[in-house]
Amino acid sequence: MKRFFSLFLLLFLSTNYLFPQDNDIDNENYTVIEGKYTGKNLVVLNPSIDDGFCVKKLLVNGREVDFAHNSNSFEIPLKGYVNQQLITIQMQHSEECSPIIVNSSNLIVEREFALPSFNFVKKTRLITWDIKELDSLKYYTIEQFVYGRWIVVKELGTPANMAFNTFPPVVNSGINFFRMKEKGKDGKILISPIIKAKIPNRYVEIKNRKMRVTSELEFSDVVHYEIITENGFFVKSGTAKTVDVSDLTKGNYFVNYDGKQAIFVKK
Repeated sequence: MKRFFSLFLLLFLSTNYLFPQDNDIDNENYTVIEGKYTGKNLVVLNPSIDDGFCVKKLLVNGREVDFAHNSNSFEIPLKGYVNQQLITIQMQHSEECSPIIVNSSNLIVEREFALPSFNFVKKTRLITWDIKELDSLKYYTIEQFVYGRWIVVKELGTPANMAFNTFPPVVNSGINFFRMKEKGKDGKILISPIIKAKIPNRYVEIKNRKMRVTSELEFSDVVHYEIITENGFFVKSGTAKTVDVSDLTKGNYFVNYDGKQAIFVKK
């Protein structure tokens, strides 16, 4: 087990696990596809453009993956994932082109429901939707893609219980992805199309002096965070401005927040 987590940590530190924060992010687009793994890799057609090729960056479940950048086609390696595991693929590409996944049917895609009004308003940083487009008998939640997995950020309930049709999410610097999930009384789950939000650098920092912490890890603003031991074991995650770490044993820890990674010492 320790060997597994050590290998995980090595991969984690040597790749861009978080969503990128490119300065030229407004000149780039993202193509996102997700579904359940069936044991097969995916093949991508990568059109050539004036300054090279279309796809600039490839991420699988939030972690950057190497690929054949200078080629009109490449394979997305998925070996190592478990059958039926949910896979989310993001391809950052130039705005004047779009990559094509030739065999996207190799991923079992979750069924979607139409929600044309589902949107992120950049000026107010609010997620909005039209309650009339929702099924009165279904239960709804809003999910955000954070650190390689979808997490529930808002329990909406049924349309009759929705006092508002807006929600202010905690966003990361860079690209953010959101979706709405619909669940029926029979347990059947559908998801909305994914929406994305490009957020300028928020310049969130850790306020603890010299990164030495006794009881609380303090950020300059509310963030999604994730704490991992130096051996690669997951400790805790959440959304907060101040995190209680008094229960942690003394030692070094990695913390991921707002597209960054830092090391702090628990005293």
